[in-house]
Amino acid sequence: MNAIQTFWWRPRRLAARRWVFYLHLYCGLIIGILMAVVSLTGSILVFRPEMERQMVSGISHVVPGGRPISFQKLYDLVRASEPKGAKIENAYLYASPDLAWSFRVGYLHERREVYVDQYRGKVLGVDHFHGKFTAWVYDLHVNLLSGKTGLMINGIGAFILTLMCITGFLIWWPGRKNWRFGLHYAWRARWKRQNYDVHKIIGAFSLLPLALVAMTGAYFAFPKLLEIPVELLTHAPAVRHPPKSRPTGNTQRPDLDNVLNNALVAMAGGEATLFTFPTSSTQAYSLRKFLPGDWRRTGDNLVYLDQSTGKVLRIDYHSNLPFGIRLVRDIAPLHYGTFFGYFSRIFWVFLGLTPLILYVSGTLMWWNRVLSRYWAMFLKSRREVSQFATAPVLRN
Repeated sequence: MNAIQTFWWRPRRLAARRWVFYLHLYCGLIIGILMAVVSLTGSILVFRPEMERQMVSGISHVVPGGRPISFQKLYDLVRASEPKGAKIENAYLYASPDLAWSFRVGYLHERREVYVDQYRGKVLGVDHFHGKFTAWVYDLHVNLLSGKTGLMINGIGAFILTLMCITGFLIWWPGRKNWRFGLHYAWRARWKRQNYDVHKIIGAFSLLPLALVAMTGAYFAFPKLLEIPVELLTHAPAVRHPPKSRPTGNTQRPDLDNVLNNALVAMAGGEATLFTFPTSSTQAYSLRKFLPGDWRRTGDNLVYLDQSTGKVLRIDYHSNLPFGIRLVRDIAPLHYGTFFGYFSRIFWVFLGLTPLILYVSGTLMWWNRVLSRYWAMFLKSRREVSQFATAPVLRN
């Protein structure tokens, strides 16, 4: 019987299983707290857009009043309300009639969200993200509050978590005939056995989605580690860069209503969600649309338009893109849990709790099996020293 057959039928007879166990154990002890923090903050961020709008509900909601007014007038209104040097980066064109449109503005390394009433043409207020709770949680989740260094550490931790998912499965697998035992919970057993069953069952059910979240999370720190294999396997580029506008020397940009209308005509149907403004002389306008079947909340389909003329440069229907490019573009919705709408997002919230549960239950298992013996020996030695110190001294 070879190693694969032994693992399939009698995994506990494999000599390598012991080393896999130690690898799983020490990886968990090293990065357990880190992954628990990252996962918990990820659970909070699953519904971050809704949370941020609710935090400023007084300016993020409007009373519907017919059709939205001129997009150019709204842009000019935001431009006039912001300080000199501020750059308008994009505009969220919410389809829900009671949600105010918002313009994201960058100013002095600060993100600001300007909410406008799209029906009456007035600025409702500004949401400052500097020092905000959700902004702090996001920075902790992505960068560990340490910039690029934290992002790299986070990416390495994601790779280790993926390894733990693999080793966890190898340890958990009880064999073909005993697979039901791997999902059995002993309700009447002592707490040590119940703790073991909690670790075993939650680990088994969360193994695949945790590995998916970990691998997609590692991509944000080390994108080339995925893009290069995809390019080698598909013999095609894994990333499709946006087209560039051709500067004409004319500093006056086309009317935004015409630009937006050109994009809407070029890609009929669907829901317009995000309009992005160029921030350099060669960058193009873009409109993102949500079509049925899209995984991303803002849609996966893009129309690019020249910033000098407003003419369409390229249309990207996600379903028509090469497989490798679609795979890379789908990493974000897979990581955020938006691929099945609210169902997957709610599941992702609970999934973020599992690394903490697994870390606590795994640490208790380590204590019960290893550290408790040393602790008992330590207490015994303390008692012996205490007894010796208090024992009467015999004199001749």
